[in-house]
Amino acid sequence: MEIVPNPEKSYGPTGHSSTIKRNHSMVAQHKTFGLKDFIFALADNHDDLQVATLTEEYEDPERHLKMVVLKCPRCNKDAENTRDLIGHLVTHESKRIQCIYAECGVVNIEVNEQLKYATNMQAKNSIFKRKIENRPYTLNVALSSPLFPFLSMRKLKVFMDQPPYATKSSANSDLIQKDLVRGDNIHPLFFDWFGIQKVYEKIKACKKLKQEKHDMRYLKSLCEEGQVIYQDLVHKNRTKEETMCLASALNLPIDFTQQQLVDAMRMMADYKADRPDSSISYNALEDEDGNAITKEQRKLISTLSSNFIFITGSKRRCTKNKSYKFDV
Repeated sequence: MEIVPNPEKSYGPTGHSSTIKRNHSMVAQHKTFGLKDFIFALADNHDDLQVATLTEEYEDPERHLKMVVLKCPRCNKDAENTRDLIGHLVTHESKRIQCIYAECGVVNIEVNEQLKYATNMQAKNSIFKRKIENRPYTLNVALSSPLFPFLSMRKLKVFMDQPPYATKSSANSDLIQKDLVRGDNIHPLFFDWFGIQKVYEKIKACKKLKQEKHDMRYLKSLCEEGQVIYQDLVHKNRTKEETMCLASALNLPIDFTQQQLVDAMRMMADYKADRPDSSISYNALEDEDGNAITKEQRKLISTLSSNFIFITGSKRRCTKNKSYKFDV
């Protein structure tokens, strides 16, 4: 008896029925399901689409998933999900296989093939219905069809006979037209992809914002506890020549460690050169040699220096001397 490690995961209607109820309705989950993929799927599988007339008693939502139950291929017994079906299929096998499944959770190839057959039959018989925006019709497709993931997208709009009104933002640039021939009837369908494209752009912008926040948290963590934020110098992968030049500039050994580089950079940041004071200070009464200077000399110095202003004893009209009187 050949044993398979685990029952293969089903990607059929069981997973789709829960995913269709999510916020973005499979747009975020199917990142590779773009406009180009939809065009190829529509061109190859348009025969899977069926157009049905809405009845007056139709009260289902815009997107309705009619699931059929899983049935045992041997006794036609209903099962709630794939786990229950596997447990039931094992009961048709020998006691040895039942013990192995109970202890190890593995099944043989025969049980796995029966599980595949049951899920495929459920996908073929389950129907997804989507209302057409401007006509009293529904567009139906089986869950086994490659078109199901696209039609289940919440932002996809389907029109019949005439395209939607083109706005300045959309301009019908994301509009796909396909004529369905069903007997003597021709149904011109228009699939509007503009809403889905906006959701893709929103998801992309959110991912970019999330990455920026992650990078900001990383940079903030480098600033904590006195860490150095110079990423280009500390964490950069340098060539041998760059390493020698850096070691020579910071007076470090050729085989310096990262901690030695950090310490050298901190010392460099704290270093202050002893520069001579180039500013010139003047005494109001004496020069640099201690000799007395006259009033005219002080006035001359005040015109040449920004740190010496002579206004004491001035008789000229200025803002510092407001005791004068205007002549009438």
